[in-house]
Amino acid sequence: MRAFLSRWRTELLVFALVLVATAPTVQLLMAHQASRLALTAAMWDDGTVQIDEYGPGLLLGLGPRDSGGILSVDYAEREGHLYSDKAPGQPLLAAPFYGLARLAGAEPGVEERYFDNYTLWWTSLWSAAIPAAVLAVMMRRFALKVTGDPRAATVAAVGMSLSTLLLPFATVLFSHVLAAALGYAAYLAARDPDAPTLRLAAAGLLGGMAVVSEYTTGIIVVVVGVLVLVRHKAGAVAYVAGGLPALAVLTVYNAITWGDPLEFSYSNSGSFQQFHEQGLFGIRVPDPGLTVQVLMGERGLLTLTPVVLVGVIGLVMLARQRRTREVAVVGLVVFAAFVAVQGGWFSVTAGAAPGPRYVVPALPFVAVGVARAWRWSRVAVIGSIVIGAVAMFASIATNPLAQPTETFAAGHWLWRIAEGRFGQNL
Repeated sequence: MRAFLSRWRTELLVFALVLVATAPTVQLLMAHQASRLALTAAMWDDGTVQIDEYGPGLLLGLGPRDSGGILSVDYAEREGHLYSDKAPGQPLLAAPFYGLARLAGAEPGVEERYFDNYTLWWTSLWSAAIPAAVLAVMMRRFALKVTGDPRAATVAAVGMSLSTLLLPFATVLFSHVLAAALGYAAYLAARDPDAPTLRLAAAGLLGGMAVVSEYTTGIIVVVVGVLVLVRHKAGAVAYVAGGLPALAVLTVYNAITWGDPLEFSYSNSGSFQQFHEQGLFGIRVPDPGLTVQVLMGERGLLTLTPVVLVGVIGLVMLARQRRTREVAVVGLVVFAAFVAVQGGWFSVTAGAAPGPRYVVPALPFVAVGVARAWRWSRVAVIGSIVIGAVAMFASIATNPLAQPTETFAAGHWLWRIAEGRFGQNL
């Protein structure tokens, strides 16, 4: 035990720190979370993927607030029944934990409890907060492996976890942090040139689970697949084979829900159908103006969370060294691809969010750049972390899911703090 604690002491402390920062928050039950909680509850409580019980007014052409039910948007309709329009991975993985809570006497997900909803909190804990803590450990271990600097690695992991969008999305029932952890784990499992076949298969499984949780993480799966093909050649077969179980789960879910294994939720979404029909499930060619807003708008990555810029600069520095070039190229490609996805969406924040949320799965790949930047300028690293931490902690202390109509989200959060309008917590 002493040997284990000596080796993993810092990782255990980082894990605990991120969990202490995120786990006590009890967020409001809002639209996106309601859709996910409804699917998990329907699968466990009713043995179905239909969520009619959670928004019956929609079937009658009435508003759900007029007729009961937790759904308002983020739903899909087919043949007179309601379904969640979210990828099924997170709701499916959360079902056992939801079941434990129900066995212990927790309220069912169908209850219209928008405040102090501890069923929502418990589900979010296992779907977002704990994955965020695990992700922090992975970022720290990999940064240490690349830079060899324990302090830089710790600062990078803690900074990315607590001063970027990883923090607020670790407190709400979204799939971004879970998908980020799975996608990053897939990369770490596959990148070693001496990785055995079983590990490559595990990387494929992790990548497949990431895609089933968040479709856009297919970007990471493709990038890792190219890396595996270049480094392992025949090992690419194991990588693809590892992802087949996740693919099977998705196709079975699509067949049950939409009547076609190749049909996806966004093709049937009743709430934002007009947007999802554009491009590939709503993703179009990146718009230059929107892309600038993604990076430097009032909720831009570089505006509210400047440690991301520091990390990108660090990745460029790593790219100049032959030993770390692959790490840097993978990080820059993944980051640029996710920024392009958000820049091609119809909304900079993709709805009520503290920032461009579709970029969240790319953020772990920037952490190693922050560790490298520590040698370049500790002032820049610490200063950027402090700025981001103020904004992100202000968001989770009030309500991170600020509406897109708020023209200055940071001011909205700080004003709520000044008025004493804090969110709920344990």
